[in-house]
Formats: sequence, C-alpha cells, structure tokens
Amino acid sequence: MPEKSDLSERELEILNLVATGASNKEIAQQLVISTNTVKVHLKNIFNKIGAASRTEAAMYAVSAGIIEGGNSNGAQISPGLPSEKTPSTVGDSLIKSRNWSLIGLGLILIIIVVSISAFFLNRSIRNQPTNEQVVVSSDWKEMKSLPTARFGLATAVYETFIFAISGVDGQGVTGIVERYDPTTDTWSSVRDKPVPVSDVSGTVIGGKIYIPGGQLSSGSVSNVLEIYDPQQDEWSRGRNLPTPISAYGLNSFEGKLYLFGGWDGEQFLDTVYEYNPDTDQWKSVSVMPTSRANPGVTVVGRKIFIIGGLNRDGATGVNEVFVPDLASADNNPWEIQTPLPEGGYAMGTTSVADTIYLVGGINQDGGQFSSLVFNPLTGEWRSLADPPSDFGSYLGLESIGTTIFGVGGKNNDVPQDKNLSYQAMYTISIPLITK
Repeated sequence: MPEKSDLSERELEILNLVATGASNKEIAQQLVISTNTVKVHLKNIFNKIGAASRTEAAMYAVSAGIIEGGNSNGAQISPGLPSEKTPSTVGDSLIKSRNWSLIGLGLILIIIVVSISAFFLNRSIRNQPTNEQVVVSSDWKEMKSLPTARFGLATAVYETFIFAISGVDGQGVTGIVERYDPTTDTWSSVRDKPVPVSDVSGTVIGGKIYIPGGQLSSGSVSNVLEIYDPQQDEWSRGRNLPTPISAYGLNSFEGKLYLFGGWDGEQFLDTVYEYNPDTDQWKSVSVMPTSRANPGVTVVGRKIFIIGGLNRDGATGVNEVFVPDLASADNNPWEIQTPLPEGGYAMGTTSVADTIYLVGGINQDGGQFSSLVFNPLTGEWRSLADPPSDFGSYLGLESIGTTIFGVGGKNNDVPQDKNLSYQAMYTISIPLITK
C-alpha cells in the first residue's frame, strides 16, 4: 500500500473530505479553492494511491488511518458514502441507551471492515485474466459552431467551460477569445488576448490559463507569457520565455507548466522548459530525444506523453514519455513508447480515463492524419471513428468528464468553425476469477 506520506497536506485534506462523501463543489467551498483545482488534486491523489474511483480512495483513507472519523456536525461517517445519522442519533431513547450505542458502533465497524475487504478484493480482481469485453461508444455530434472560425488556436478547460484563444481567422492572426458552455451549448465572447498569436497551446494551473509564445502577425516568434484569469476576465503577464517559441507542446503537472520543443523561427527545438507560477521563473529541465514542433502532448498518470511532430526529416511518429518526477534527479526522465502507425503532426490531443485520443492532423505524405486511440498500458494503437467532417489540422481538442470536444481547425487552408463532441469509448473487461 502506498504510504500516506506520499500525499501532500492539501491532498490529505481533500482525501479526508472525499471519505466523508463530500462532492467536488462542497470540497472547493470548504477549502476556498476552485472545483477545477479539486479535480486536479483528485487526479494526483488517485494516481498516487492507485485508486480508480472515489469509493476506492475512501477505502484507502480508512485503511491508512487518514479519515478523521467524523464530519463538522460530529456524526460518524461511512467511508465513500454520503454522511448519514448513526443509530445513536435517531431518537432520544436511543441516545440514552448504552446497548443501542454499542450496536450502532458495531454496525459501523462491520461496514468499515466489509468495505475495506471489498476494496482489496476489487484491486485483486482487476489483476485477474478476463474472458469477455463489452465495448460502449457513440458517434460524433455536431455542437454549436465556433463563432470565429480559426486554426492554430489554444484551447483550455476551466471548470465546465472551454476557452478558444487566439489563432488565425479569415483576416489573419487574432487575439479573440470565446468561451463555450457545453451545458447550454452556447458560446460567449470574453476579453481578447492582448498579444494576438497563432501556433500556441494553453494549460490551466491554479484556476488560470497560461499561453506562452506563439507566432505574431508579422511572422516573427514571440517570447511573451500571457495569463488569463477566467473569474476576473483579465489578462496579465508572466516572465518571458527564455527564447521565442511557437508550435510547441504544452501541459501542466503538479502545479507547474512544461513546454516541449517547438519552432524558434529558424530551427526545430528539442528543449524542455519548466515554469513555476509561484516563483514566476522558467528553467531548462531536459532535452527531448527527438527535436520537433507541433507534437501532441497529454498527461496520463504521472507521465507526459509527447507524440509525433514535425522536424527537418518531415512528420515523425515517435512517442516519447517525459517523467517529471525524474527530471531533477540523476535518472533519465525519458521513456520510449509504441510509435504512431504513421508519422503525424498538428493533431488535437487529449486523454480520458488514461486513454489517449488523437484527432485530425497531417500525415507524413501531407494528407489527413487518421484519428487514433492509444492505450499506454498495452502499448496498442487503434482507429477512432472519424468525425462527420474533417477538422483538418491545427485544431483544439479537450475533454470534460468522458466527453471529448474538437474545436476549430484548418482544412484546405481554410479556417474551420467546427465544434464536435464525442463520447469517449470504453472497453470494460469482465474478470475471469479462478479458485
């Protein structure tokens, strides 16, 4: 069992609240943080303790002695379940009865023991061979179109909203920012990005969206880091990049931003930069085995996957994995995973339930890249159902829950206003339990 010392103080707070049955919204309110920050912490907690659900996390909290044993009202909590009154609080007569109190305590202990047993049994079952698979999927759906057709844009998810930032529209490089609400299928305009750029990516840290570098309308490359606060609808600046970069790969991990490769106006880069928002500092932490621009980047577990890209040899199919935990040690932070079936770049990339999705892009022959799904555990690539109309390339791909959204893109040099959703595919393995 992982040591609870592996968890930060904030993660221990959140895990304890999860064990009381608190929702993400309730946790955010109690700790005075955003629900998006809660989601990030939960993902890190699940990865550290090897849990696949809130119930498993709650069982771990009990077995590791993390749960405090009561809520703010002093009522006993059954781990992983909503808070309920125990038998000792049902009525005055029961409160006064020592026998009923002992019975209630006994029942709680039984529930905890059974729940812990179920937790470890479930973990054991997941390691058993399987004898059947049930595949659940649905088709792409057309949602409300992006108001400003564009490509080379940055997209990012904050809470339940998708932000489409900057890019190239019919008039050239733009700083326009539009926000999509999937719950109402509507778009709205928010404050424009002060420095219009294209060939950029965005990522969320601490409730703010970070957009570094990019290509300016002049064709030169920017080193400016701009930061958007969705709650205040305001832009600010962070420390400039060490060098101008566009067409990079970008993602966040454990409260830090990681930028991979890119194009500096003259050459393809193999650099890896880390940005710490707390200190507003950039530093070089590694170099990629393969220099490239426009790769697909996403996080699975405690690893960042950098897939495909374009370099002087053309479209590459390399699938290299960066392990941030090893970046500051003497160990090599890089792993090699199964390469793409064919080289590709400028794909939309995201992950759902530790499965990686690639949509759109350009293949090694300059044609349309085929949409793919990758399972990091098995190293297997397989085809993904193509959308009803091509995104082309240089689109934004984001996931909210188990739904993937593809936004914008470039098709035959024409900016696209597409906004399509796809219910992510799951393969459910039925365990074969042997005696």
